Amino acid sequence: MVSLRAPVRRLANCCLVAAAMLLSSACGGGGGADDGVTSATFGVTYDRDNVSIEFEAGQVAPEGVVQATAHGSPSGSVYLGADTPSGKPDSNIDHVQVDVQGTTGARVRVIVNSQLPAGTYTGTLVLLVCADPTCKRHYAGSPANLSYTITVRPNIVFSPDTLVLQSFVGEPVSATVHLTLPPDATSFAASSLAGWATIDQLTADSFRVTALASSASTFTAGIRVTAGSHSRMLTVRHEVPARQLVLDSAALALSAPSGQAANARVRVLSLNEYGQDGFKLGPPNLPWLTVSDTDATGFTVSTLSLPSGTYKAVIHVSSGTQTVDLPVTFTVSAPSGGDRMLDVAAKTGLTLAVAEGTSATPQPLGLQRPSWNPDVTASISYNSGLAATDWLTLTTGSDGDLLAQASALRLAPGVYLATITLTGAYPGKPVKVPVSMTVGRGLAVPLPQSVVLDSDSTGSVLSGSIPVVTNGVASGTWTATTVSPWVHLPQPSGPVGTSVPFEVKVADLRALPPYSDAISTVKIKVHASDAPVGQDLTPADAKLTLRRELAEVLTLGPALLLSGQPATLIVSGRGFDRLADPASHLSIGGVTPVDVERAGAASLKVTLPALAAGNFQVSMSNALGIATQPATLRVIDPQAYPAASFPADGTPVSVLHDAWHRQVFVANRRLSAVLRFRNQGSEWSARTLQMPGLVDIGLSPDGQWLLATTDSGRLYLVDPVGFSISWTYLMGVKPVAGSTGHGIGVTNDGKARFWAGTDGGRGMTFDLGTRVFADVATGSTTAFPNGSAIEVSRNGERVVMSSNRGGPSPLLYADISLPEWHDAPANVGALDAPLNGIDETGSRMMVAGKVYDADFALIGAVHVTAPGWSDNAAVLSPDGRRVYVVSLPSDWSDPAGTTLPRVFVFDASGPVGAAAQLPLLGSFGLAEYPTCRTALADGSCVKPIVNIAADGRTLFIAGSVKVLVVPVPAVLDPVQASAAPREGIATLKRLR
Repeated sequence: MVSLRAPVRRLANCCLVAAAMLLSSACGGGGGADDGVTSATFGVTYDRDNVSIEFEAGQVAPEGVVQATAHGSPSGSVYLGADTPSGKPDSNIDHVQVDVQGTTGARVRVIVNSQLPAGTYTGTLVLLVCADPTCKRHYAGSPANLSYTITVRPNIVFSPDTLVLQSFVGEPVSATVHLTLPPDATSFAASSLAGWATIDQLTADSFRVTALASSASTFTAGIRVTAGSHSRMLTVRHEVPARQLVLDSAALALSAPSGQAANARVRVLSLNEYGQDGFKLGPPNLPWLTVSDTDATGFTVSTLSLPSGTYKAVIHVSSGTQTVDLPVTFTVSAPSGGDRMLDVAAKTGLTLAVAEGTSATPQPLGLQRPSWNPDVTASISYNSGLAATDWLTLTTGSDGDLLAQASALRLAPGVYLATITLTGAYPGKPVKVPVSMTVGRGLAVPLPQSVVLDSDSTGSVLSGSIPVVTNGVASGTWTATTVSPWVHLPQPSGPVGTSVPFEVKVADLRALPPYSDAISTVKIKVHASDAPVGQDLTPADAKLTLRRELAEVLTLGPALLLSGQPATLIVSGRGFDRLADPASHLSIGGVTPVDVERAGAASLKVTLPALAAGNFQVSMSNALGIATQPATLRVIDPQAYPAASFPADGTPVSVLHDAWHRQVFVANRRLSAVLRFRNQGSEWSARTLQMPGLVDIGLSPDGQWLLATTDSGRLYLVDPVGFSISWTYLMGVKPVAGSTGHGIGVTNDGKARFWAGTDGGRGMTFDLGTRVFADVATGSTTAFPNGSAIEVSRNGERVVMSSNRGGPSPLLYADISLPEWHDAPANVGALDAPLNGIDETGSRMMVAGKVYDADFALIGAVHVTAPGWSDNAAVLSPDGRRVYVVSLPSDWSDPAGTTLPRVFVFDASGPVGAAAQLPLLGSFGLAEYPTCRTALADGSCVKPIVNIAADGRTLFIAGSVKVLVVPVPAVLDPVQASAAPREGIATLKRLR
């Protein structure tokens, strides 16, 4: 007895043609290429040499079955199969299936083409038993002819063969079905097997089907049709999709010249299936945008008149279970001559002297009304120590200016102070004008004066004057004195009616600390010409405040660039707002920027050409040539790191790359230690810095400091080169580890940002310049329950914070140059470790496995779809064009499993809306596991973290057992290499 053993070996796909055909000539061609019979002791016989198959047209055809029996012992492999005499497909036959039965037999099943029309069909098949896949060597009994006869009886024919109807809930939909009757039938009857499908309008060769659904779903039913002795079922499928909320605009773009408002009508085309009672609006809660005239058809969006610029908002429209975000962009063009802000000529204030019982002459404020809206409101507040009000009035002159008039009627001698507050249209800021009035026979107290040395100041002396104002003194002499070493009085006395001149020498300013007040007092005495000797007016003290506000650079974002590539640099500092032309003061080591523009009051956005490697000093010059604090911009060549693997048992929290010193830092909470891996050429060295209660780490943008926080409420500044603690600061609250794996973020204003508090609900900063802690205020509160993550772009400009605070969105974001916090769209969700990240400029952000642009428009989702692979950790490339996903296979928890982890690479460079899923570029394998391979309850074994080098060429992966340094290959494994193996279609099977 011959032994037929499994498993069955399948022939290669080259032996297949299409699903409705048999083997091609490559599988033997009916034995025409036979080289002879192999093994006379083995052969196969069949229980018949013909099959007959009969069925009605349109029905599933029965199979023709032939039983094969093996005799003897084969000399090697045995392949069973079938072919046609010509080796070409037979249109009558769909395919032939060979099933091995036990060890000595097989069943050959002939499956015919069920789409054959009525008629009789005959033909021949060739059964093959071969010793090789190409059937060049046959066993006894091969080839064997198998003839067939197929009889297809006439039946009812439908057109269409399957009826598909589509409509919404409550909307009937109809379609006509045509049919052809068999020759022996002259009429037909039709009946529906479902209540939602009805039949009417029967003719000799057609009928109508009407469907009506009460809920959204897909419904399937049968229509039974009988004609004489024939019966056939027509399948009817009714597809009822849920209604969607649809607006006539996906985005609203409004425009107007400054000084004019804009509005637009938004129509609601349809409501959500579960919100047919109407829709609700989530207004943007911005003062410049309103929503009105809401009715069943839509709503009107209106803007205020605004200064030039681009304004953005989002209106949330909800219906039923669906919310649609309507972005609104309002573009305002500048008026002739540019925008004019609310301002006054008398911004330093008004100093008035009034004799008792008299009124002062009205004083013009020199009002400049806002160019986009001339309406200005004025209010007066009295802050005098004397209980007197209503002594100051404002009137509008014929030219539109405001006139301030003070009255000393019924006022006792003394000094009276008030403040005029002018408020213009949004978004202007109020302007305050201080007013000082001295009543009686005395000397008016001068208003405090400020002398500011800024980058545009010129000359060796700064000068000014203090007005001497008296009440009722027609003539006299004033004298002035001061004890300040840096205030000089070139004219210590003069006649009443003149001012006291003063000078400040620039040479004296160099010794003063920048951006701090140096205060001096000038004492003024007045002697009236008609007064006795020694009877002077009460002296008055004039307060002088000197500030050195030279523009200077504090931080750079990023402080490290790659050579040979154009780049954008955020230069942050102070004093920039006092510069008329910041570009003329900026110096970058002899490099001429492509463009310099203001990013905010304290920052500049600088576009640089491609630079060679080296260090460039970035500083701000001034007209007086005083040296200011510089910052170092380092340009490096792309760094090649050798692949490496380091043992590191524990729980990694963050992994950071220090490109300044070719180092990698890992915060390991279980070990309460910071691990450092340093590269020198082809060698790596490892060191550990114990830090009890370690929470998280971060790296300053200039690579000067490694920051570390502990659960004792301390923040440490660690020298990254010497790898020792240099400074310790007590924050007074317990910090919380971030969940991104990318450490404590540091923004380009020099502030480290992290969560703290018992529930992680307190956002905090630590200023690396002033070494001061502060709370993050985003509007009216600093509390953010369950704060979980903070991501900062590599240039330190965009910061994103995630917390479950119960607001309109769990995600807040800000651009540091314009530090106003905004809610991300509600549908974006929260940062979900570890599938989040942000690129160098904030133009690409990954939130919970989805990539967005800077305006939170969706680029596409990141998901490994290859069977058996999971999304475990991800990082964006510095340029935002790629997403690297570390993925573990399905047998990761089996230590005996041989499949190694892979890194899947996705293309994030496409435009908004190009694809729901980011395109997969390819993948590459890891040489070993960074994680343990046991399914622990805390999930730590499947939670690696990943970061990327500044040049995007190396990944740093930290797991629970290893830290891996993985160079990104120049050529990725193709996409199909990452897919699970596919099983081919079998026509010949191997018996062994």
